[in-house]
Amino acid sequence: MKKLLPLLAFVSALSFMTGSFAQDSASIIAPAVPPTGKIDPKAIDVMKKFSDMLLKAKNFKFDLNMDVKITANGMNQEITNNAEFAAERPNKLLYDIKKGMMPLKVVSDGQNAYTYIPSAKKYNVEPAEADFAKLKCMEVITRTSGFPLIDAFVSSNPYENQMTGVTGGKYVGVEKIGDKECHHLSFQQAEFDWDVWLESGDSPFLRKLVPDLKKQLGKTMDKEATKDMKYDMVFTLDNWSVSTELPADIFKFTPPADAQKITPSEMAPKSGNNGGGDGDAEENHPSLGKDAPVFKLDLLDGKNFDLASVKGKKIIVLDFWATWCPPCRKALPILAEVTAGYADKDVVFYAVNLQEDKDKINEFLTKEGIKCQVAMDKNSVAAKLYNVEGIPQSVIIGKDGIVQAVHVGFIPDLNDKLKSELDDLIAGKSLVK
Repeated sequence: MKKLLPLLAFVSALSFMTGSFAQDSASIIAPAVPPTGKIDPKAIDVMKKFSDMLLKAKNFKFDLNMDVKITANGMNQEITNNAEFAAERPNKLLYDIKKGMMPLKVVSDGQNAYTYIPSAKKYNVEPAEADFAKLKCMEVITRTSGFPLIDAFVSSNPYENQMTGVTGGKYVGVEKIGDKECHHLSFQQAEFDWDVWLESGDSPFLRKLVPDLKKQLGKTMDKEATKDMKYDMVFTLDNWSVSTELPADIFKFTPPADAQKITPSEMAPKSGNNGGGDGDAEENHPSLGKDAPVFKLDLLDGKNFDLASVKGKKIIVLDFWATWCPPCRKALPILAEVTAGYADKDVVFYAVNLQEDKDKINEFLTKEGIKCQVAMDKNSVAAKLYNVEGIPQSVIIGKDGIVQAVHVGFIPDLNDKLKSELDDLIAGKSLVK
């Protein structure tokens, strides 16, 4: 397994994870050949049977489900993603997110490859390359699925692809996954460990994969931020079919009548994926262009904040954040500093903290030397009003009371971006397209 792939759309909504848990394969020192001497021969045998099944299959199809649960300092976040994956050699495939934070459909019919984002009603089309290894749309699938083995499934050597970077492994035993009897295997890598369950018998279907991200958490976040964090990610694979007659139209795509065709570059996110914002999610954020909801919250200094008291009178910048979120810790000081420079131009800034206690917040602000007004969103009341599904999320409200901009995740050019947006609003311009 070369790397733990970024969770892009889903986990970029939980922006503290976006990119932080994603490790480029170049950063992992991987042997050219998996170290079989350090892996239980029984575990090798099970993985090779699975690899052989994929290579011999004319086609295969399964449902890929991802469940993520994060608990940190009393805050709970859950992400569920349900997708269908199908492949037929040499270059036909389907990846269809049917339920998730950002539905997506990727199809290669053998002649053309399509990527369609239903929420944006946009799609692009490119000529399909001759085989899976060269299909550009596989890059989209690996980024958005979050599933570490997805590219190995269509590899010309699935076993080697799956095991690259593995430094050790063992056969744990036989366990039930649902009503299926499965071999439980456990593998170790430099950056993360993972457990996998493959069905016993003649059909060694992969049924479950659980990555352990403790190593990555330890590298990307300080001990204080992670000591109360619990993070669980589980992938389950259901409804397997191998070398069967697939539906005739499964690899066909007809753009909806109201869908706009765009170029591949326009389809790409507008910011980097290392904790960066999701450009499409921002352009289609449900709060954008709407009348800003008002709320009342206690402030960290003991006073009260009523958004209605400044709405329509000043430009308001809100930042939804938490101390345990790495991109939040990068964004907050920039937001505080930039908005402070516009205080004499009717710009006010409130950092809306999600569900943390005063001592933890004060300790962080003091340590980092950050000065700003902090509103305490103990029950996520304000976060729900502004459709916050991941943090950091910054919101800019114009003097007209309309939500003019929403940024999800840390933006690499945040300083310049924010100044440009505030300058435009002060000049009387609208940011909403």
